[in-house]
Amino acid sequence: MTTKVTTSLGAWTFGKYVTLSAPKAYLGIWYLTNGRATEEPLVLKLADAQNAKLVMDALLNAGADIHPERDADELKRRLKSDALCSGTFSTRLGVVGDNFLTVRSVTRNPSRDLIVGDTVLSQAREFFGRKGKLERWQKRVATPAAKSTVCAFAIMQALAAVILGRVLDAGDEGFLINLAGPSSVGKTTALMAAKSVSGPGSKLSSWDDSKRSLPEQAAALSDTLMAIDDLDKISNEPGFARKFTGITHALTSGSSRKYAAMVKDRLPDLTWNFCGMTGACTTVEELSAERGHRREPHERVRCLDIRIPRAADGGIWDRRAPGDLPESLTDRLKVATTQVYGSPLHAWLKYLADHPEAIERAKAMVAAWIADRGGASDKDGISHRVAKKFGLVHAAGMLGVEAGILPWEKEFVTEVVRDVHSNALSTLFPDEAAVRGGLSRLLAEARSKALLPKAYNVMPSFKTGRAAEFFARGDAAHIYIGMQRLKTCFATEGAAKLGLTHLKKGSVLLPGEGGKSTRQVRVKVAGVVRKVRYLALDLNRLRELVDETT
Repeated sequence: MTTKVTTSLGAWTFGKYVTLSAPKAYLGIWYLTNGRATEEPLVLKLADAQNAKLVMDALLNAGADIHPERDADELKRRLKSDALCSGTFSTRLGVVGDNFLTVRSVTRNPSRDLIVGDTVLSQAREFFGRKGKLERWQKRVATPAAKSTVCAFAIMQALAAVILGRVLDAGDEGFLINLAGPSSVGKTTALMAAKSVSGPGSKLSSWDDSKRSLPEQAAALSDTLMAIDDLDKISNEPGFARKFTGITHALTSGSSRKYAAMVKDRLPDLTWNFCGMTGACTTVEELSAERGHRREPHERVRCLDIRIPRAADGGIWDRRAPGDLPESLTDRLKVATTQVYGSPLHAWLKYLADHPEAIERAKAMVAAWIADRGGASDKDGISHRVAKKFGLVHAAGMLGVEAGILPWEKEFVTEVVRDVHSNALSTLFPDEAAVRGGLSRLLAEARSKALLPKAYNVMPSFKTGRAAEFFARGDAAHIYIGMQRLKTCFATEGAAKLGLTHLKKGSVLLPGEGGKSTRQVRVKVAGVVRKVRYLALDLNRLRELVDETT
């Protein structure tokens, strides 16, 4: 034990720090060591303030500038309850009141009235860091990342994580993006690019960490992106589907399980704002289905899948220039994220602190994104909730360009988020993708020269029943198609049913007879007159619907 000497404890701060979520209090002491103020306080139980010797020993062990005899009376005086200042004890980093806490910095009104628990800090030290200037990060990470839609999106999602809790409504959950694709397509590279916004790209979380470790990491990384490597590590474990559902629900809900009072000192309640990205060999939807679990809508909206092309097709590098080798692009970007990182978060926090109106602007951008997609309203609200999340990423990207953090054009930001949003919807609603294809095929066949218009006052006449399944009448503004023939335009029965719903909602399907969807038409087939039921469609409205859905 080393003895230190100090002239006075007057420059020190002694405080009673109370947790926000539960009535617990701690003794926090900001002290000097070797004549310099510490970056982090000594934290003890508040009850320890009654034992000056215990506190003295703890300070000496921490290397404080204090003498065990000369300063004993002064320490006792400062430890009296009426001499303690009041403060807040936080079990999370990120947005806490008007502050944004990271491991070594506090923005917006930095003071000593707020401290963070050691457990969270110890987790955070591994994931946060800063090396190199912003300009170097832009050159070595952001610029090459623009050759990949997924990498660019991942970086924007890292910025979006910082404003998620302040832009989206209090009732909105966080979200996890899963990059789905086989090995060697660049999934980990995209995670590392995203992680480089706040710290070393190589410092990724892992799904096989303990049940307590993941929530502690979520609290340490609150309001920053949590990049979790390799979901495949746990996908073959017994009960994976339900276990993963529980984990993602907890992460996106933003709170840990509640522990009994006897262990709360060791395992305090934790809260956070969550925004994450991971990677797996296939979609979570398919992983769950393979294990006999049917995901509910609330599960789908919390964990969104993005399909990555095969390595043979370039993997994540869909925007590479001719002559660029995907393997070389991957290797260079991975190395860069371990050599220059952290400066974007610092610049982003400074921009948000200097431009408080940015949050309201981001809210307006999210609303505009949703409105541009027709309100993104659907029966269960899933599309609307998904659109909010992509609107958030878009807003962060646009503001990141304005702030001079992202060296990209705004048009590029919009194009990237639009493409990834569309990708997510195609995996979230596989029948919707089939519907878009089906409607396009229906229109293509309606435009075919084989489809000849017939006069209204002449009975349509066909050589075969096959020919009678699909035809136009009058000026060809209306087309008639049999139900079975319509189904052949769609890949699945479900897509055909959904396609018919789209035709009705889009006013493409003309009113039938007697409340039915179909009309009865007299046609002559191979010289025999028949009464056949057809769906009557407005061709002009069909063209408009196809334009809207594609």
